[in-house]
Amino acid sequence: MGDASIDMEHRDPNDLNYHVKTNFSEVIGEPDGGHSADCVWVNSNKCFFIGKNICYKILTFICAIPMAFCWGCQFACLTFCHIWHVTPCYRVFAVNLSCAAKFWSAMIHCYCDPCYEAMALSMTKIFFNHVQNAKPFDEKTYEGFEEFQKRGKEKKYGEDPADHYSNA
Repeated sequence: MGDASIDMEHRDPNDLNYHVKTNFSEVIGEPDGGHSADCVWVNSNKCFFIGKNICYKILTFICAIPMAFCWGCQFACLTFCHIWHVTPCYRVFAVNLSCAAKFWSAMIHCYCDPCYEAMALSMTKIFFNHVQNAKPFDEKTYEGFEEFQKRGKEKKYGEDPADHYSNA
């Protein structure tokens, strides 16, 4: 039926309700310059603690068992819905979606693969030559551009391309 090894000391081992742990000092505070008499402050703390505990115990005597029964029914209905409705619907969806996924895959392979292959083949014809020790092109000025063109026309095959920049 229930769990025979219930921990009567630590009733919230997973710390589910950390947000409702309230003490007097977390609810009521008197700032400096606005203090009540010491006996009022001490007795207010005791009354807060007693009132909170008595009210909680009365509410649990009246409502805890019916609420536990309602929550048990709620989780039983949730389990029932998942076993007899959600999981079968998910399975139907997965079967139908696998058919659509196969269709989509075939369409992508038919129409996109040739385009990607053509682009890949066209990119294989592009070559880059990296010239080391070359000065970068200065886009701000065009001084010496005519001289650079003249040297390019006079250049003989087999010379080092870095020589164009070394004398400029």
